[in-house]
This record gives sequence, C-alpha cells and structure tokens, in this order.
Amino acid sequence: MAVILSRKEKKELINYLKERYELKNFDFTFDFLKSGKERVWVIPPEFNKINLEKLKIEFVGSYFGSYDDEKFRLSVEASQIIGPSAKKNVVLLNEENLNKWVRGENLKDFDSNNLTKGYVLIKNKNDFYGSGKYTGNIILNMLAKNRRIKD
Repeated sequence: MAVILSRKEKKELINYLKERYELKNFDFTFDFLKSGKERVWVIPPEFNKINLEKLKIEFVGSYFGSYDDEKFRLSVEASQIIGPSAKKNVVLLNEENLNKWVRGENLKDFDSNNLTKGYVLIKNKNDFYGSGKYTGNIILNMLAKNRRIKD
C-alpha cells in the first residue's frame, strides 16, 4: 500500500538530493508517495488532502526513484526534472559513450571530475538519461532493460 512520505522522510530525501547533486536553486514544489519499501513517486501537494486509508492505491503520479541501501537512485524522469539544476555528480557523455549507455553497457572511459562514489546523473548535451552507479573507476548502467536500445 502506498503512503505519503512524512515531513521528516521528505526532508531527508530532499537534503540528500541537494547535497548529492549540489542543487542550489531547485524548489521541490511536490510531495512524494512511497509504494512498498523502496519505490517513490512524485505527486502534487494537493494529493495530501485525500484520505489514503480508504483507498487501495499502489502508486500514483510519476515514478521518481527508489531507495537502495539507504541511498536514493533517481529514475530517468527524475533525472530530467532535477538534472538541469545539478552542479555535481553529473557525467557528460560524448556520442560514443551515449550509444553504449542506451544499449545497457557500463562505462569505463569518461570524465570523472566532480564525481564522488555513488549515484550519478547521465547527460548528453542538454538531455538527461537517468542515473548510474559510480564505483570509482566505472559507471554501472542502471537503465531499465525495457528502455535500452536493442541492436
């Protein structure tokens, strides 16, 4: 069953995102709904007025990401929402690496300046393509299999 994140949970998530991606002028004007133990959805703040106890909702809104070992991995849509405001942990890919990424490959040759271990946003030109996990020397591809390009 889905539940709206408490003020404390929402604040912790926002603080993590602001610190991880150095979001300076990003205004979180939405709320979050948690489905199960890990998946999080973006919802409009007006949704708080609905009594969820009488409804059997699994999810509503736009998928934002999921918790993973107390860290948070952004979805492709969430990377497109916050990516333009992110100042760190953003990997700018050239066309060759972008082609590898959208086919599900891990990345080994990229600019690692301004990266710290953990989740990073994947960018090419002005577009964001989700997130990957930076291990210190490679970026593990987190793009869902149904979103990958098949040859």
